[in-house]
Parts: sequence; structure tokens; C-alpha cells
Amino acid sequence: MADSVITATVDADDGSGVIRRVIGTLVVGAGDYAAGGLAVRAAILAQVPGQGPNSVLQIDVRGIAGYQYEYVKSSGKLQIRQGAGIPAHTHDLHLNNADVADGATTRINAGNNLLGANTGADLLITGLAAGATGGRGGILGTTSTPAALAELPVAPTPGGVTGDVITFDASFKKYSD
Repeated sequence: MADSVITATVDADDGSGVIRRVIGTLVVGAGDYAAGGLAVRAAILAQVPGQGPNSVLQIDVRGIAGYQYEYVKSSGKLQIRQGAGIPAHTHDLHLNNADVADGATTRINAGNNLLGANTGADLLITGLAAGATGGRGGILGTTSTPAALAELPVAPTPGGVTGDVITFDASFKKYSD
């Protein structure tokens, strides 16, 4: 499959100041995501007469589908990143037998890994580390750190990107090169 192609549409063009500012939308066509990103500078410059590739100061790109879009000035490409999500994790429930008194009104005891039968042992309903009990019982958990955003792989561009509402805000030096 051919690489996805970006099409730009200009919604506003203001050259009244020292810097020319152009605001618009981008549509990413179906195809493959290319290594290093998709050509965005050329797509925008095709809609902004009188500006050359070296006149681009910055291009800020945003979407609403949860992807991160980053303009790489050195290559003129748009890199698209996605989160790897939060790593799978679980929690332990520790019922500390020492905190439960025997008696006719006792509803939950932790002995012998049975609720209601006190034989003098703690009960750990495991999800992760069975040895990490400590404290007075309760929910024991772990902290998990989300993975860094990763660039899309060279593969068909996801439908979330091709269907995204993507806007850009570009700044140019006011001369042609």
C-alpha cells in the first residue's frame, strides 16, 4: 500500500504582522504510515503561495482522537505518536487475622484462607506480590507508570488518524525562498 498523504486546507491566513500566520485543517488519507512520519510541510506550503520550505518557523498540530502530532522541522514531516497504555496491574486484598477478634459477632476472619473460620492466619487474596502483606490489612497495590508515547509503526495508518479532526497553526517568515 502507498504511504498516507496529507491534504491541507487553509481556514485563515494573516500576513499583517512581522510573521505570517496560517491556520487550517489537515486530512490524512488512507495508506501506510511512513517511517519518520508523513510529509506535512509540502502539503501546507502547497496552500500558502509565496512561502518556501525554509520560511517555516513552526507548525503546531492538534487532533481530537487521542494521538499526539509533532512537526519535525528538519524533515518537514508529521510524526504521529500514540500511548502504549498503562501496564497491566492488579491489587492484593490483605485481611490481617490479628485485627479480627473471635466471637459470636465476628463476620469475617482470615484463618485458613476461609472467611469466617479463625485459625490464626492472615488471608491474602493475591493479585501481585503475595509476600507484601505488612500493616493492618486492606488493599495493597502497586504504582504503574504509563509507557512513553511511541511513534506509529510502519503499517496501515489507523482509522483514528485518518478520521481525526486535525488542525494546524503555522508561522512563517515573511519572505519567499
